[in-house]
Formats: sequence, structure tokens, C-alpha cells
Amino acid sequence: MLVLGVGLFLSLLWTIHHVIIRRLMGIGDELKQITIERDSRLRISLNEQSQDEIEQMAVSMNEVLAALEDTRAEVLDKAYRDALTQLPNRLAIEDYFSSVRGGDDQSVSSASILTTSAASTTSSVIARVMPS
Repeated sequence: MLVLGVGLFLSLLWTIHHVIIRRLMGIGDELKQITIERDSRLRISLNEQSQDEIEQMAVSMNEVLAALEDTRAEVLDKAYRDALTQLPNRLAIEDYFSSVRGGDDQSVSSASILTTSAASTTSSVIARVMPS
């Protein structure tokens, strides 16, 4: 009788480990990888065959990551656009010229001169160069 009890207990532990703990550890590892890469566009892989609470948790985490990515995009859009005109602001122009010129400091100062010396004409030029 004791052998049967120990056998049932060990099979219960094995089942808990393989069904619950291993899946939770896998989700934890994927979240660590997302954190290390600092990329909220990555998602937790889902098991199409499973519809249990652990799978619902993974789906919810993916929804949180999607909301985080949407919020990040909104913040970047607000950082690069003038609140009144919705045209690209100086930061957007500097970033654009920096990417066009290869990221050197000369391009940033060129963008600064452009935005300060010809402010009346830059908005139309910017609108053509960087459409919304």
C-alpha cells in the first residue's frame, strides 16, 4: 500500500512538473528574452492545442506587449510632431537629416541652421520630405 502511495505521489509530481511548471518556466524564459532584447514587438509563443489558464495568461501577456508597443509608437509620434500643426518638429528634422547623412554631427547642425534660419519655408519643405 505504501509503494502504491509513493508511486501515485511521484506521478503527481511528474505531471505537475511537465504540465504546469515547465510551461510557466518557458513563458518566463521568453519574457526574459524580450526584456534583454528590449523589443516589445516580440511575443510569447502560444500553444494552439492548449486552452487552459496558462495559455490565457500568455495571451494576456501578448496583449500587454501589444499595448506597450502602441503606447511607444504614440509617444514617438508626439515627440517628433508639433502639437499645434502636426508637422515634424526640430527633433524629427534632426533625426531625418542624421539618418540621411549617416549620423555625423554636421548633419545635426545643418538641420538646426535650416530650422532656425528659414522657419517660414521649412514647414512646406518638411511636409514634402517627411509625409505624415
